[in-house]
Amino acid sequence: MSSFANNFCLAISSPSGAGKSTICRAILQNFPNFAMSVSATTRKPRMGEVDGREYFFLDKPQFTQKISENYFIEYAEVFGNFYGTPHNFVSQTLAEGKNVLFDIDYQGVDKINNFLQNNPLFPFYTIFILPPSIEELQLRLIKRGLDSPEIIQTRIEKASHEIKQSHKYNKVFTNNNLSYCLENVFEFISEIKT
Repeated sequence: MSSFANNFCLAISSPSGAGKSTICRAILQNFPNFAMSVSATTRKPRMGEVDGREYFFLDKPQFTQKISENYFIEYAEVFGNFYGTPHNFVSQTLAEGKNVLFDIDYQGVDKINNFLQNNPLFPFYTIFILPPSIEELQLRLIKRGLDSPEIIQTRIEKASHEIKQSHKYNKVFTNNNLSYCLENVFEFISEIKT
């Protein structure tokens, strides 16, 4: 293990709309020693998003070039866009004494785990957040108002597959009550730290 042994990385995954972004925000508010991992993406910025804060926005040729340079710990194509975690961002954040929080899907978790098998640079923990049901997930996505009905349907179909991957995670929590779910997440983080 590297000099980052006192710090660790934590990945939160869930189907879109199950609450992982809300949970990540709560972790950052309650654990000041965490920094959010900033991924690179070829997705167009949404309103209010700033390059280098929410994402590093790249076009597809730039992203492809960085893949060839082994710039990413992991990367994946999701809904037609590429997402990837820059190695230097994670290393620098850990070196600054912070833990790194990832908001990524199961593909990203698999790739980080594979990367760490050959390069055991830092401790890596994973949490999967389940929705109460697929029906509730669909309602949340509709209420969120970010996606077209076609995209929502695609997300629901993908959610079933993602949920089947949850057995690979260190912990699995169901978000049918946000406060209770957060208690479980915070307890797990406290166990890692001790």
